[in-house]
Amino acid sequence: AKLFVKKTIISLPDRNLINSPIKEEIQIIPNGVDFDFFDCNGTEKKFDIIFCGNMAYPPNVDAAIFLIKEIMPLVWSSLPGVRVVIAGSEPTERIRSLASPKVTVTGWVNDIRLYYSGSRIMVAPLRIGTGLQNKILEAMAMKVPVIASHHANQALRAIHGEQILTAETQLE
Repeated sequence: AKLFVKKTIISLPDRNLINSPIKEEIQIIPNGVDFDFFDCNGTEKKFDIIFCGNMAYPPNVDAAIFLIKEIMPLVWSSLPGVRVVIAGSEPTERIRSLASPKVTVTGWVNDIRLYYSGSRIMVAPLRIGTGLQNKILEAMAMKVPVIASHHANQALRAIHGEQILTAETQLE
């Protein structure tokens, strides 16, 4: 980092993880989304819940497994017809094994907007990893309500109960 005059990063939590005396010199420039591109288009709702991202990335793999194995059984006990889509490139074998009549695992999709707009709720139950979650910004831009872990919302700092719903466990 000493070789560069200007240094940037996308979130305060990411900057806080840097163990360097010059970390305070790093400017935070958060990500954003193109509201014209991520526009709500009124697609028919085929899914109740969407979780998306690169499905070979360990934090997404962990979150998808947590969603289907720990959260959804509680949801299905009261609402057995709820349908989930896990949309994202390179699903690992562990992710592919989550597929069932209630869970669709897509693999790569050409246009993620169709899955956002075709879902009633976007969830981001991430428990590990850092960074600003573009998936949350994209869903919000498309007016899809978001439920996220406190961890996933850490960089965005959306207001619980106003802009987002947050929870830390499957029982919240």
